[in-house]
Amino acid sequence: MDPHNPEHYRIDNREAWDALRLVSTPDYPLDGLIKLGPPDETFMGDAAKLPTELKAMVLVEKFLPGPRVIRAIYNGANKGYTYRCTYPPNKLPYVIYGLDGLMKPIARTKLKAAPYMGIDVYTFFDREIDTVAFEYLSCETGRKGSDRYINAIRRASRRLRAHANTAGSAPVRRIQIT
Repeated sequence: MDPHNPEHYRIDNREAWDALRLVSTPDYPLDGLIKLGPPDETFMGDAAKLPTELKAMVLVEKFLPGPRVIRAIYNGANKGYTYRCTYPPNKLPYVIYGLDGLMKPIARTKLKAAPYMGIDVYTFFDREIDTVAFEYLSCETGRKGSDRYINAIRRASRRLRAHANTAGSAPVRRIQIT
């Protein structure tokens, strides 16, 4: 609250800043960031005896994530959006890391990089079914607060336009703005 004007306030959510700081520490545990699945192929029964490539195709169909909301949080200090967030995190799909990477080559044909939004990139994005959710997690009354929000949304718009205009880059089909 502003002591000179009790009607004016500013609330900053520091999730983006905290998430960037956390993942930059060398001993940060990745357990909470990876979507878990079976530890080995025994759940497949006799199908585990299939040739590796066919087995990988079956497993990708089973474990490829359905539609997800991938969060892009605005970080005012860096004037960009980050996909690194904590509540909830954008998890790394099981099809990439599970079963010693067996599914990864096939999954990578479907999961591509989300648009670069100024700080980092989430590289496991399905442009056909996933949604990028742009979150501006601060609020402030008055003209400055409105201007900051408008500028953040404009930055997102410019980044999306640049992404769509990049050769070989498929546009994002679904966005959400908060």
